[in-house]
Amino acid sequence: MDIDVSYIKKSMNDYRETNRAVERFVKSLVKECCSDLDALMSKINVAVEDVDNPITDEELDYFILNLPIQVYHAYEQSEMIGLAEDMAKQKKSSAYAEAYSEDVGTIVERKQYAELAVKNHQVLVSIYNRAGKQIRAKLDMATEMLQSLKKVSTRRMAENAMENSSFRKNRGEF
Repeated sequence: MDIDVSYIKKSMNDYRETNRAVERFVKSLVKECCSDLDALMSKINVAVEDVDNPITDEELDYFILNLPIQVYHAYEQSEMIGLAEDMAKQKKSSAYAEAYSEDVGTIVERKQYAELAVKNHQVLVSIYNRAGKQIRAKLDMATEMLQSLKKVSTRRMAENAMENSSFRKNRGEF
């Protein structure tokens, strides 16, 4: 079996170019939806990674108060992405039906013609679908981060309460 290496290389390059274009569209949608959430998550990441300067109680409060706000806004935007995906699916379906009914020939030929006619619609559906998945993943991670921050806050409050209690006992106060 002979392999046409030049054809394979050209096909791979074409695929890469198409993939890069789709990636740009997906990243643009995700950025539009999650840029503020990403910025806050980056601040949290920087604060967590700085082991020499632990997160202050004020920073912790700031993160705990602002993270749900950013999640709320990103979730709202993600619903708009979902709506756009639904609309793209409907347009694809309509375009398929129209192309299928316009062509003459066998059922197989009509299907092939209709599938070719909606390939750009399918790319659009895929873009919205991938963006939605990435946004949902970011929302899930932000929610997990919020739960972790709350646990740290609760632990600190318990430690402070114990320290205050121990301090009062050592002074003879109850």
